Amino acid sequence: LDRAASPPPRPSTLIPFPDSLLHNTAVAIMWLYLSLLALAPPPSATTTRLSAAASVAFGAVWFHLTYWLLYLMKALLGDVRCNGPRNPEYPNGVSGHYCYFSFCLLSLVLFTQTSSPRLATPPLPKPLRTPLLALLAALYAAYLPLAATTLFRTYFHGYHSAHQILLGTSLGSLSFLAMSSTARKTFLAPHWQPKAGAIAALAAAAATGYCAVGAAWPEATAGPAIGAAQIRGMAGCFAVMA
Repeated sequence: LDRAASPPPRPSTLIPFPDSLLHNTAVAIMWLYLSLLALAPPPSATTTRLSAAASVAFGAVWFHLTYWLLYLMKALLGDVRCNGPRNPEYPNGVSGHYCYFSFCLLSLVLFTQTSSPRLATPPLPKPLRTPLLALLAALYAAYLPLAATTLFRTYFHGYHSAHQILLGTSLGSLSFLAMSSTARKTFLAPHWQPKAGAIAALAAAAATGYCAVGAAWPEATAGPAIGAAQIRGMAGCFAVMA
């Protein structure tokens, strides 16, 4: 669709959510799934629980650093195709949706694989383990079609071109591969202390990345790089991690 000439079509009866609500629902389910997975050990396993939560925080801050790189790429490319009428000069050359969901889908698989042994072994009682596993499976099963539909609409509702989607998917996938290879030992460490130091370093790098984006961003024509919507999303992310 040409978003400058026509609004997005009405949602289908199969998933009757508007585009923004669909995206936000998928993200909320993903965070609920990650939170339950991180908090799955019993109360006595404080170290294990902190380590799992730190892994989630590590991945989230790593992605925030990736997102500043995405914004910098947008600024440098200057591609304004597929914009809506409200801000036709906003750099749109890399799909943030595809970058985000490709990174998250791959990270969910990794985190699920590394957390699964904790759910299958004592001291998690079976009466608790069975409904927890069922709930986690239901959340995962709900997340996948919502994420897939969000990505489907991102293209077919005209938010991004195929070229922009390819760049976003490549950036998200490469970021995950970099995290899972260079930082795998930190991500999978049994204790939370090494992850805390890595999270602080990543946060400092993210702050530096934000400054680089601000220097390159065409604010005069495109408005600020980071608006209220992005700030709300980041605040929500860090609130969940806290």
